[in-house]
Amino acid sequence: MKTVPDADALQALIVRLQELEVRIQSAEQESRDIFAVLIRECHDIISESKTQLHSLIREADRIGYDLIPDLPIADKKLKDAWIALFRHAPGATADTVAEELHRHRTTVSTYLNTLVSMGLAEKERVGHEIYYKAIVLPQKVVQP
Repeated sequence: MKTVPDADALQALIVRLQELEVRIQSAEQESRDIFAVLIRECHDIISESKTQLHSLIREADRIGYDLIPDLPIADKKLKDAWIALFRHAPGATADTVAEELHRHRTTVSTYLNTLVSMGLAEKERVGHEIYYKAIVLPQKVVQP
């Protein structure tokens, strides 16, 4: 003769599973919060590093040294667009870069999108504006 499972035991298992689900959701939220803090900290360090590098480049320009990183860009117009973008640590719009390069915004937008497709820039929409940020490629280290 078959027996019917104990309803109280099943109810207790359901309660335990619900408690476990709440604990898992809590741990997931804590992890998200920790990752958000780490990502903000990383972004702040990157921004500060870019700001310091920009200052160094400006000072080097002033005394006649070229400190722009080596770029795998043969086209002078694209290279100039990357350099102009690089000087804006938090990112810049196509309008900002166009003004700096004395070129039309749509032309510069094409340059910046080309840099994005080459992996040398990234873009992000903020409201109605699109901001571009230069990406510094890791330098190849030569082992002795």
